[in-house]
Amino acid sequence: MSTASAAPSAITVPWLRPASASLLVLTDDAPDSSVLRLDPGLILHVLRYSRPTPGPTTFVLNEATLCQPGLCETAAKLLEYPNATGHPSGDSARIGQQLAQIAAKLARETKLCSPDAAWCAGLLAPLGWYLGAPDHAVSIGRKHLARWRMPLWFQIAVGYLDLPIDETQTLGGHLGINRVLRAAIRASESTYFPKVNRESDAELDSLATSTANDTPEYREVRYDVEPMLLPRLLKATAQARGRTAQAWMAPLEDRIDALVEQLAEARLDFDNRLRDAKLDALAEFAAGASHEFNNPLAVISGNAQWLRGREADPDKAQHLQTIVRQTQRIHDLLTGTRQFSCPSQAKTSPHSVETLLARVQHDFQADAEAQDIQLFVLTDADSSIQVDAAQVQTALGHLVRNALEAAGKGGWVKLSATTDLDRVTIHVDDSGTGPDEHVQDHLFDPFFSGRSAGRGRGLGLSIAWALAKNNNGEVRWAGRDGPSTRFTLMLPRAVIHHQVVPARQVA
Repeated sequence: MSTASAAPSAITVPWLRPASASLLVLTDDAPDSSVLRLDPGLILHVLRYSRPTPGPTTFVLNEATLCQPGLCETAAKLLEYPNATGHPSGDSARIGQQLAQIAAKLARETKLCSPDAAWCAGLLAPLGWYLGAPDHAVSIGRKHLARWRMPLWFQIAVGYLDLPIDETQTLGGHLGINRVLRAAIRASESTYFPKVNRESDAELDSLATSTANDTPEYREVRYDVEPMLLPRLLKATAQARGRTAQAWMAPLEDRIDALVEQLAEARLDFDNRLRDAKLDALAEFAAGASHEFNNPLAVISGNAQWLRGREADPDKAQHLQTIVRQTQRIHDLLTGTRQFSCPSQAKTSPHSVETLLARVQHDFQADAEAQDIQLFVLTDADSSIQVDAAQVQTALGHLVRNALEAAGKGGWVKLSATTDLDRVTIHVDDSGTGPDEHVQDHLFDPFFSGRSAGRGRGLGLSIAWALAKNNNGEVRWAGRDGPSTRFTLMLPRAVIHHQVVPARQVA
């Protein structure tokens, strides 16, 4: 809420001043709403400045509404505004309270609108009289409600009493509160509202009759305070604003933090889905291309080998051997492409994560030592995963090879695992600097050539992604985690069913 909009210099039309005594009550830790709801000037202020914007079916005049940050301070500034006017008293105050009580009762009985919204509409129905214009009460009230930017439903209910109810609905009003207010006026001293539309309405007549014998209570509102209390009022408003701001801001800040976290998770999920969709499309293309390339390649390789076997000229035989060697290289690439595009069906069973990590460490220990790289495994506790062990070992091998290339001579590579309720996450950390920002979106693309040296060349990461997906898992580049760069391999945790031995078989 902005308090600037309520500053005296910003007010361009006369305003119904809240009672000073009401503002004193408003500064209490637990303000008495039964006192505050009798002050039309304060109710106007609440309708304009409370957030969220009051609605005809949900508005509640409770402590949460009345003690919003800045509400008391902005209301107190109206005491300094010279054009603020009106201290409802006498017949107008009595009629407003009478209508408010009847309207609130009708709203409770009919459920047509919020009882507190009906109370506010009834209390401010004599708005023109409060402002000193009894002969033009409806039109004066309508103009001021629009200038004060009151909620539309409230402007229609109070400012268009001279229109039929159906027409007020076409203006954007709320039919329920309009009917309740008209019925309350019929049940009260209707001579005070000569310009209220009197269209025949059996429901309104019935509602009005049901409350005709009620005698609403009238309570005098004290509008003035002793001058010596004014400093206390201004100090109390500032203190109240500080208390309420802190009370309201804490949950709002928590909500903002939660929304930011949800947005980050949604963005990450979207990025991962987009990446998977892209790789699925690439895999489908690679599967078709691999099949189309393999057939002519086999013909070229076979004919080259046949010619080489019959060629007497050593130079020509050497050239033919080069052709055979290059076709074998292409064949190896196509084999890797098929492993990325259409890996064989996974044959899953429970496997120990600790054992799997130990095998991968053993496979790459010699390569690590040759490059002067430390390769070590850290696991807090062993757990089992439901996977095809050969495929997952291959996927993890590609991640480790990638990490060794990134770490460089004198670096280190670490394998670790964490366990959640339904999955195990294997972390592959290395001491490298990580891929450049423009490369990160293409880490898992097959044959992507725009990468920094040692990062994801060939099909390694692409195959790791495909094999992980084939085992109901997922591979991600997790970014930098402190001094290291991290890839994660998430796999489904195995559910071990223990056999229950009948009690009679237990020795």
